[in-house]
Amino acid sequence: MSYLSEATESDQIAALYAADERGQGYVANYTRVFAHRPEVYAAWQALSAAVQANMTLERYEVATIAAAQQRGSAYCGLATRATSRGRWAWRR
Repeated sequence: MSYLSEATESDQIAALYAADERGQGYVANYTRVFAHRPEVYAAWQALSAAVQANMTLERYEVATIAAAQQRGSAYCGLATRATSRGRWAWRR
């Protein structure tokens, strides 16, 4: 059950959803939320890129998981772990 209605269809929103589908095989919940305000999504992506600019992907993901645990955000921690699991499996 969804508590948030889908954003009104537009070419811009279709492009956001298509980018998620290509990159991860599904449309993330946060993309569906940001689709209501694509300009805020663009700003969030710029902030995320600036934070990641001086880190390895592995460090960024570890920091994200640690922050999610500290904040008690099960969704964020689980989503990051799910996307990270395949990338770092070779290190085990």
